[in-house]
This record gives sequence, structure tokens and C-alpha cells, in this order.
Amino acid sequence: MTVNALFIVKSFRILASFLFAIGLAHGQPTNASLPSAKETAGIYATSQIPPLKELLVALAPAAAVSVEHDDNNSVHFICAWPEVSVRLTVISNWNGEVERSGIKSWVISSAAVQTNMLAAKPLLGKIDSITGCVGCVITPRFDLEGKAAALVLALAAKLDGYVFTHQAFYDPAGAKLVGVPEAPLKLKAPEKKPTP
Repeated sequence: MTVNALFIVKSFRILASFLFAIGLAHGQPTNASLPSAKETAGIYATSQIPPLKELLVALAPAAAVSVEHDDNNSVHFICAWPEVSVRLTVISNWNGEVERSGIKSWVISSAAVQTNMLAAKPLLGKIDSITGCVGCVITPRFDLEGKAAALVLALAAKLDGYVFTHQAFYDPAGAKLVGVPEAPLKLKAPEKKPTP
């Protein structure tokens, strides 16, 4: 198997594991039936994850913050603005040893493909310290004003963590560390496309 093919397989495995963990493939729509208008992100924390509701109220004061419970005993926190919402779930069944090993392999493979080990170095140095994951579902997608991205990045900063979205890892400032070439270089509000 070529390095590129191995990279794609590992990328898919991380994404599939992440989607399953946040409940999109467990009792809810599978990725095949997900509306294309939803985006996902994972926040990999290197500090303990505190009670989220109060923290989310502080990080997103203009959002309506609510809590939902589901049949799987999961707790979901929803931060909603009129044009976008972010549903956050602390992954309770996160298997640290297995996940950290998979992340490390993916980052090394990704960095090798891109020959950009320097950008991946800070992440590689912290992978063994990852304590948990907060899964995020952004509906309909990262908004033009950047509210969803700002919340995800602010929470990553509070958790001394990293964000995985668009098949790439980002630092808490939104800079792409490693990932597929098509992933944005900066996690922020999407660029507005000029109208013809």
C-alpha cells in the first residue's frame, strides 16, 4: 500500500471512529444518511474536561445554551445562534490508549505525506497527554461570521487541546498543523465567495 493510500485509510478510520463516538453512527443517522449541511469537529483535550454548561455560557455569551439527554445516557450541550448551532458531547466511551495510538499514527503518516513534520511537532509532543474528546456537530456548517469556529477554538484553548475537522488538526489559534492538502490553512469563518 502506498503512503498516500495508507494516509487516506487512516484518515477514514479516525473520522469513522469520531462519528461513531459522537453518536452519529449509533442510534442516529449514519454518515451515509447525514445531511451534507452538517460539519463535525473533535476537540482533543490535554487537561481534564470541566462541567461544560457554565464554560460554554462564558465562551459564547450571545448563544442560547441548552442541555439534552438521550437514550444512551449521553449529555449534549447545544450552543445556538439564529444562523448556526454547535452540539457538543463529551465522549464518555473514549478509549485513550487506542485513540492516542491512532492519532499518533495518523499525524506521522500525514506529516510524512506532506513533508511538514515541523508543523506537526507541537501536536506530536502532546498526543500522549490527551485525556478526552469533545465531539461537535455544527449545523448547518461553520458559519460565515465565525461564531462556531470561535467557540470550538476557544474551548480547545481552555482544554489545552487541538481541533480535528476537515481531515486536519488545528491548534487553538486555528492554524492548520497537519492534514489533507484540501483542508483550510486556518480554521475560521469561511471566505465569502464573490457573486458573479
